[in-house]
Amino acid sequence: MTRPSNLPQTILKLAADRLTGGRHPLFVCLSVTDRCNSNCSYCVYRKLGTERHPDPQLEPLFDLIDQLAQCGARRINLFGGEPLLREDLREIIAHIRGRGIGVGVNTNGILAPQRIEALRAADFVCLSLDALGPANDRARGPRAFEHALQAIGLMRSNGIFFYVNALVTNENIEQSLGLLELAEEYDFYIQYSVLFESADQELIPNPAVAARILRRLMAQKRKNRPVFFSIKAHRLMLRHYEQGVAVPLRCNIHSFGCTIDVNGDIYPCSFRISRMKTSNVYQQGFRKAFDELGNDCRFCGSVGFLEQNLIGRLDPAALWNLWRFSKRYRIKL
Repeated sequence: MTRPSNLPQTILKLAADRLTGGRHPLFVCLSVTDRCNSNCSYCVYRKLGTERHPDPQLEPLFDLIDQLAQCGARRINLFGGEPLLREDLREIIAHIRGRGIGVGVNTNGILAPQRIEALRAADFVCLSLDALGPANDRARGPRAFEHALQAIGLMRSNGIFFYVNALVTNENIEQSLGLLELAEEYDFYIQYSVLFESADQELIPNPAVAARILRRLMAQKRKNRPVFFSIKAHRLMLRHYEQGVAVPLRCNIHSFGCTIDVNGDIYPCSFRISRMKTSNVYQQGFRKAFDELGNDCRFCGSVGFLEQNLIGRLDPAALWNLWRFSKRYRIKL
């Protein structure tokens, strides 16, 4: 299911906010469940031992979505946990789209056959797949690769736009980069990240290994292979690993987006969940909670969030990269 891109309007809104100092939640990550049917060895939520919360009911969830629409949200990514565990996921997606907001779903793909109608209703799907075959299953659980392949086949046959989010670890480097051949065969792109935080410390590549991974990704990117993040974002992260210095880019994600945990706590991004004092959108209302949202982060190890920062700053290299991919894959942003 392809829908037209609204990238030009989004860029214009980002530009207007930068000129006026305005803040709008253009990009929102919204957790709809803490439940998960995977048991990934690197999951930081296991490491943090965070409290599990019940799924939000539809009435407060719909009210929150209405508030997000009023505040100018352009895209909502549903995450968890595993969103497909919610039997009412299609209703949530329909409510978001009914408010004129683009909607994506992050999933491991295990329940794709049972929830294919919900996925068809979304604008895009982000599939978690780290590597080929057994290397993927060692981290993500038995048959995880098989389930992901099944989900890819189902989404392609149903015309669902999807891409893959892949974490490169000490145990899967070659098999993770091998996903590029699968991506070219099935026509999707990959958002690669080098693991920098994990419940299992042995999975985290050391700085020298991480730098080699980033250089290889940059080389594949220059060959026009389906590596999504820009050369500039990779280069900024490479500087950290090679020189041991913080990424020279002050995070401004909270000025144009946010992450809302399943209990309503609001954060600049998912890596700050349970790590900073914050407000609650269900208790205080979204606008007040968003206005109070700060960002005390001094370092980011995520190439993806660096990319978002660059886009939010209207960096020409990041915008050109985004434009190319939006045309190639007809992304709705």
